Amino acid sequence: MTEELNEKFSPKQIKQAIGIASDKRYAGGNMTGATKTIEKLARGLSDHPQVRAVLKRQNEDVNEKFDPADFDLVATDKDKAGAKMNIIMQLRKASDVKGNMPIQFADGKKAKLPPKVIELALKKFASFRKPDAKEKLQTAMGKSYKDMVHALKTMREEVELDEGVDKAKIQKQIDQAEKYLKTFFGNTSSVKMKKVAIQRKIDKLKKQLNEAEERSLLLQKQLHLFEPEINDEAVNEEVQQDLQEAPNYKLYHNTFSGAVQEAIAVAKKKGFDINEDDWHDKVATGPRKPSKDKTNSYSIKLMKNGKPVRQMLQIQVYNMGAKYELNTYVQ
Repeated sequence: MTEELNEKFSPKQIKQAIGIASDKRYAGGNMTGATKTIEKLARGLSDHPQVRAVLKRQNEDVNEKFDPADFDLVATDKDKAGAKMNIIMQLRKASDVKGNMPIQFADGKKAKLPPKVIELALKKFASFRKPDAKEKLQTAMGKSYKDMVHALKTMREEVELDEGVDKAKIQKQIDQAEKYLKTFFGNTSSVKMKKVAIQRKIDKLKKQLNEAEERSLLLQKQLHLFEPEINDEAVNEEVQQDLQEAPNYKLYHNTFSGAVQEAIAVAKKKGFDINEDDWHDKVATGPRKPSKDKTNSYSIKLMKNGKPVRQMLQIQVYNMGAKYELNTYVQ
């Protein structure tokens, strides 16, 4: 079991997790907070024996100091800082608030990324099986936004060779089966049945090949749509302005009620009415307004001309402390 976990996570990830677990903020019974933070770094990482041992020690005795000599890997101050700067952890947090959180890159620049870019990056990272490949992609994406897009494109090609659909193998099977049909079968009924079965196999293989090519083209188009035109001397403010989509509604509100009413107004501008029953169940009598630094998310059913429609009103309200930030759209 330990060997499997060692293969699943890189030494760098384990060191960063130990850095989080040994943070004084999580000492004396706050093991849950540390575990959640480590899981954002990499799912399942908190179950690694070395990480779990530090979590247990911090939870049992707040006054007992952690001795790095007890473990093979030592978390330095640099590791602790690296855990906070981890690009995957930042992307997951940004995904939770629909992109309304700036991502800090290694070049010192911060930028809010479109939700589609965040989704593509996290899906690509999750598709990798080997820890070395994951770490390579993570390092490349963390350098800058341009490097992130470039890494997603170039490593997409590598992973197709290493882990994706073997197109050459499928095509070879198609060619062999078609040749077999042409040279062997006669006209007897039993042979015809076999011929139909093999023809179905050929059709299935061709469909699989076409679907693989379509997925590859779709990913390439999606990446191209979000590749920014940024030169090396662009200032941080210009990067953020290029990447953010300006909302056509009031973004900041003094009250939670004001924010959700603004969301209703957005739906009405687009010709929709709120499903009153759904609104009552999810918002009016739903969870309390979010506490500081927390977000409430809702998906509200819509009506048009008195009839239900497929579209939903998506609402996220983030409590900034003094104000509430609204993110809403019809999907």
